[in-house]
Amino acid sequence: MRAMKGFSLRSWSAVGVLSVALTVLLSQAAAAETRSYVVSWFHLATYSQEGDCKAINPLPEDQIRINLRMVGKTDPEIDELLKTYNGGASGNEMTNLLVNRGRINGQPVNVYSNPTSQPDPKMNTLIGKHVIGFDLDGKVAKGHSFEDPFTHEKGVDNQLAVAFGCWVGMRGTPPSRPSWGQYVWENLQENMPAWLMTLSGEDLSKDGPITVTFDRALEHASRDVNGNILVDTAFRLDPDQRSHNEFKGTIKNGSLTVEPGRFHMLADFFLITKYDFTNTHIRLDIKPTGLEGYLGGYLEWLPFYWNFANPGYTIEGMTGVDIPGLFYNLQKLADANPDPKTGFNSSISATFRLEAVPAFIVQSGAQAKN
Repeated sequence: MRAMKGFSLRSWSAVGVLSVALTVLLSQAAAAETRSYVVSWFHLATYSQEGDCKAINPLPEDQIRINLRMVGKTDPEIDELLKTYNGGASGNEMTNLLVNRGRINGQPVNVYSNPTSQPDPKMNTLIGKHVIGFDLDGKVAKGHSFEDPFTHEKGVDNQLAVAFGCWVGMRGTPPSRPSWGQYVWENLQENMPAWLMTLSGEDLSKDGPITVTFDRALEHASRDVNGNILVDTAFRLDPDQRSHNEFKGTIKNGSLTVEPGRFHMLADFFLITKYDFTNTHIRLDIKPTGLEGYLGGYLEWLPFYWNFANPGYTIEGMTGVDIPGLFYNLQKLADANPDPKTGFNSSISATFRLEAVPAFIVQSGAQAKN
C-alpha cells in the first residue's frame, strides 16, 4: 500500500483517533450534562383534608361485619366467626363467607370475580375542593371541579384519588404517606428491580430543554440503615423495551415538565403487574437531594381493580376497602376512553407521587453516567 504524500499509516491512525474523539465531544456537547436517579417512592397522590368526605368509609372489622350481615349472619354469630378468623387463609369459614357473598340466581358466587353480584354499597368518595394532579382534558367540569392545592390549576383530573380518598388506609397529605401506599410500595421495592430515571440537557442548573428517560434496572434497590433507598448506588439498565420511556421536557425555575406521552413500566408479577399511563404529564422539582413531584395520566381501571380483587379477602381485612364497592366507584368515576360495546369509560385519570434519589447508571463496562 502506497501512503499518500504527507501521511503515514501512523498519521492515518492519529486521524482516526481524532475523529473518534471529535464524535465523542460533539455527542457530549449535545447533552453536556446528565443526572441519573433511582425511584424511591411511587404511589397514588393524596391530599386528605378535614371535611373532604361526607364520612370516612368503615374500618376493616366494621366492613367485615357489614359484609357478613349481607349473607344473613347475626351479630353474635359474627363475634364467634371473628374469634376464629386467621387473616384470610383459604378454607376458613369466615373467609369462605366473605369470598362467596355474591349472589347470581340466588346461588353464592365469588364476589371479587363477579363484583356486580353484590349491590352497589355506594362507598363514600372525595367531595373536597383539592386534588393533586393535572388538567388532562383541558376542561373544567360543570358542577364539582377540583383544584391542585400547590399549582392552583383548576379542572384537575385525578378520579382514582376521588375513588379511594375516603378509605383510612389511602388517606395522607404530603409529606406524610398513606399507610396502604407505604405497604404496597415497600413490597414492590423488595420484589421488583429498581426503576431508573435520567435527565439529559446542556446545563441542568439552567432553564432549557431536556430529555427525560425512564428504565428498569437489572438490580433491586438497596436500603440504608434507616430503611430508605440508598443514595449514589450503581445500576445496570435492563434492555427490555417494555420499561423504556423517553420524554422531551423543559426545565423552568428548578422544575421540569414534559410533553405528554405514554409511560409504561413493569412492576411485580404477583402484586402489581405493570403501570401503563397514556396522556402522561410530569411535574418534578429538581433538588440537591433528588426529585420530588408528580406523574399523571389515564390508566385502564379494570386491571387496577384486579390488583385488589385477586387477593380480595386479604385486602378487605387489611384496609377495609369493600372490593365490589371499589369496582362500582371505578366504573362510575372513569373518565376516558369509552368502550364502544359497553358504553363505559375504560380508563380513569390518576396522579402518582414520584420521588427519586441520585444514582449511577452503568451502560457498558466501567462507563457510567451521573
